Amino acid sequence: MRIPYQQYWALRRLNRSLCRSDPHLAAMLAIFARLTVGEAIASREQPGPSASRMRRGLARLGRAMVAVAACLSACARQVVRAVSRACAAVRRGHSGSARTAMSIPPSAGNPGDAER
Repeated sequence: MRIPYQQYWALRRLNRSLCRSDPHLAAMLAIFARLTVGEAIASREQPGPSASRMRRGLARLGRAMVAVAACLSACARQVVRAVSRACAAVRRGHSGSARTAMSIPPSAGNPGDAER
């Protein structure tokens, strides 16, 4: 497995500082590394290909967009129902019912009503 240059040197610095601070632990880790050198890395520890991560991210984004669209659709449906009830009340000539349907307080009338 190849690692980037900066990570390689960071690991070397960590190794040197570990050898200085705790030589026994450094020796135990070196033995462990020699024993496991031929073993395969567990699949959950290996980084997946970037394409699969991108697909997972796009799938999450798609699910989020579907959820947002469903919420917007539900809200729009409620608004359309309220407006259609208000329009029906106005057509029937019940302005008080229209104000109630649109959640307008009864004291708020037309701007011309205050001048009369």
